[in-house]
Amino acid sequence: MLVNLQYVLTAGNNQSAFSSLRLFLRILIISSHLVSIRAMTRIELYLDPGVGGTLCYFPGQLLKGKVQLHLTHTKTCRSFHVTIYGKARAHWKVDDKHHTKFEGTEVYINNRFYLFGQKGGPTIEKPPGVYEFMLQFQLPEDLPPTLFLKHAEINYYIEAVLDIPWKFDDESKMAIRVLPNIDLNLYDGLSSPEYIETHKTTYAWFCKTGKIYMTVTIPYSGFAIGQRVPVKISYNNTSTSVVTGTKMILKRVIQYFASSPYRKRKEKTESAFAAHTDGVRANSSITFETKFDIPQETHITLASCNVVKIDYFMVFEAVVDGFHKNFKAIFPVAIGTKPIIVAQPEVLPQAPPPQPALTSNESPAPTAEPSAPDLPPSFDEVVHPQSPPLTSNKSPSPIPTVEPSAPNLPPSFEEAMRMPSTSVQAANVPVQPNLTENPTAGNIGWSL
Repeated sequence: MLVNLQYVLTAGNNQSAFSSLRLFLRILIISSHLVSIRAMTRIELYLDPGVGGTLCYFPGQLLKGKVQLHLTHTKTCRSFHVTIYGKARAHWKVDDKHHTKFEGTEVYINNRFYLFGQKGGPTIEKPPGVYEFMLQFQLPEDLPPTLFLKHAEINYYIEAVLDIPWKFDDESKMAIRVLPNIDLNLYDGLSSPEYIETHKTTYAWFCKTGKIYMTVTIPYSGFAIGQRVPVKISYNNTSTSVVTGTKMILKRVIQYFASSPYRKRKEKTESAFAAHTDGVRANSSITFETKFDIPQETHITLASCNVVKIDYFMVFEAVVDGFHKNFKAIFPVAIGTKPIIVAQPEVLPQAPPPQPALTSNESPAPTAEPSAPDLPPSFDEVVHPQSPPLTSNKSPSPIPTVEPSAPNLPPSFEEAMRMPSTSVQAANVPVQPNLTENPTAGNIGWSL
C-alpha cells in the first residue's frame, strides 16, 4: 500500500513531463505527415465525356483521354503503365455444412500500355515535374453492358499504376460504364407476328361443363426498353365458368454459372412487369386489344456472357373463377435497345395505259362498250366518213360539205380521192387496245 501511494505521488510530480512528451510525439507525427504530403505522388486520369456528358460509352466506341503524373520529388520506379480491364463475375454461397462458395469469372478486356519503363525492368530515376500522356483505345464491338445483380456484376475500369520497387505502388483507378446497344432488327425471326391458341376444359364435379379458348397475338417477339406493345386477346367461352380477368406478366429468368470449386448453375425467376386486363363471361365471346409496357428500368436480354444469362418471357394468364386452375400462354421474347422497324411493302408506280396523241382539233373519244372488242377500222369506214364512229379515240376529220338543198349522198370515188390528206392520215392512226376497262373483251386478237 505504501509503494502504490509513493508511485502515485511520483507520477503526479512528473505529470508535466508526460504532457510534454505527448505533445512532442504529436508534433513529430504531424511533421512527418506534412513531409509525406509534400512528397506525395499524384496520378490523374481524364477521359473525353461519352453519352450525355458522362463516362458512359457504347461498344465499339473510341475512348480518348490523358493521364498526368505529378511528382514533387525525384522518384525511383520501374515503369508507369495504364490498364483497361473488364470482366464478369458470378458468386453465391450454398448453406450446407461446408458453406461452399461458388464463383465464375470471364475477362473481356485486359490491355496494358507501358508509358515508360517495362515490366520487371531496371529502375528509373524520374525528376520532379508533371508528365502527361495521351490515351486512345477502341472498345470491342461485342462487349456485354455494365451489369449489377445480386449474385453477379460486369465491371469496366481504367487504372494507371506507377510501379515502385520494394514499396507500395502509386495508382489511380476510374470506372467506366458500357451501355447496352442491341439492335433487334439484326436478329432473324423477331419481326414476325406471334400468336398462341390454348384452351381449358372445365368440370362441375365429374361432369364436363365446356371449354374456354384463349388466343393471344403479339406483333413481333423483340421489344425495346420502354416500348409500348399492342396485344390482341380473344376469348371463346363455351362453358359455364367465368374468366374474371387476364394477368399480363413479363418474367425475367437469370442464370448464374460458376466454375469453382466445380461447375454449378443457379437460376432465379422474377417479375419485371405485371398488369391486369379484362376477362370473359360464361357462354360468350370477346376480342379486345390492350397495351403491354416494357419497363424503362430493365436489363436487356443477355446471351453473350458465359457467367450470367438473362432471358425474358411474356406470360398471359387467364384467371378462371371458382376452383378451376388458371391456364397460360407464354411467349419467349427478346429485350433490346433499338425497336423493330417493320418495312412497308414497296408499291411500284403503275404506268397508265398507252393513249394516242391528241391534236388541237381532237378531243378524247368515249370509252368503247365492253361487249365490243377494239378492232382496226375497215376500208369502207375509211372511205365513207358517214359510217358509224370508229374506236380510234379520234374524232372524224372535217369533210367538204354540200349545199343544203342537195341530198345527203356519199361522195363519189373522185371526191373521196380529192379529200384533204389530213382526214386520211387521221383514219390510218393505229388503234390501241383498251387494256384497263375490260381485259377479257379488249385483248381479243392482240398480242402484247
